[in-house]
Amino acid sequence: MKELTRSQITINSRYQTALDKFKSNLISLGYNKGSIGMLPSCVKDFLIQQEQKGIFNFQNIQSSDIKEYYEHLNIRPNLRRKGALSSVMISHYIYSLRVFFAFLEANKHIKTNPISALTFPRPQSREREVLTVEEIQLLYEASETYIDKALLGIFYGCGLRRTEGVKLDIKDINFRDGLLYVREGKNSKRRVVPMTKRIIEDLKNYLHKERHKYTTQKKRHKNQDAFLLNQIGNRMDGDKCNRRLKELVSLTDNSELMNKEISLHCLRHSIATHLLENGMSLEMVKDFLGHSVLESTMIYTRITDKLKKRL
Repeated sequence: MKELTRSQITINSRYQTALDKFKSNLISLGYNKGSIGMLPSCVKDFLIQQEQKGIFNFQNIQSSDIKEYYEHLNIRPNLRRKGALSSVMISHYIYSLRVFFAFLEANKHIKTNPISALTFPRPQSREREVLTVEEIQLLYEASETYIDKALLGIFYGCGLRRTEGVKLDIKDINFRDGLLYVREGKNSKRRVVPMTKRIIEDLKNYLHKERHKYTTQKKRHKNQDAFLLNQIGNRMDGDKCNRRLKELVSLTDNSELMNKEISLHCLRHSIATHLLENGMSLEMVKDFLGHSVLESTMIYTRITDKLKKRL
């Protein structure tokens, strides 16, 4: 018999009703779509474990149960990829429980909050991976299709976030003026990104010479206005973009590059660092990246200083 995934496992009606109300509360409070999906999912994982221990009522959950769950998270394998959960992911689970128990307390489902007095280690921040200009060039040389170079142009050349890149529509690119419009960035912030001649050429080549292969006249897909399309003509998602980037890394056959943890966001880190190294002001890099505050951009000055010390 095939084993059920965590999302397929059912919990008792008391738990499920509270979880449904919790999700509705997140929506009413204006939480983003990712949090509305993630927070209840993390809480459900905790509630499944409580049921396995014979705890079926919120009033019976103690601080010791949450501590035990935290220890479980530290040894539990990652269900999506090899290895254990990262400290950041564990922190997400604990944060979910804090929000959930605060909700239960506010709605008088519990008399005392079992997590309110607990403290946990802060997640270790990983050093941001930054590629050299030479390594970026290796990725370009390994590109086999126009969409490969388009991906590099969007996420490295224009420094877009993962969600910004996949939301990009054809109308958002002004080839004549060399401008790319991010209409819904982080915190709903809009910005205009200038494109170099190389990026313009790469995006044009993909749009006019390759993109049509992923569209069909027989059926108009709901996302057919998207700039990046998958093989069945729908908007390409972030996971697919990330997988193709990793494939490009493998195609370089460069052992040093292949040993790095490279993602779409790594390309964004890299272009920010390279712009600062080439003399662009911190304020201009801030606007280029779409940061709300200068402090977010200043991390790249520290990265640049570290790189200089290695030379």
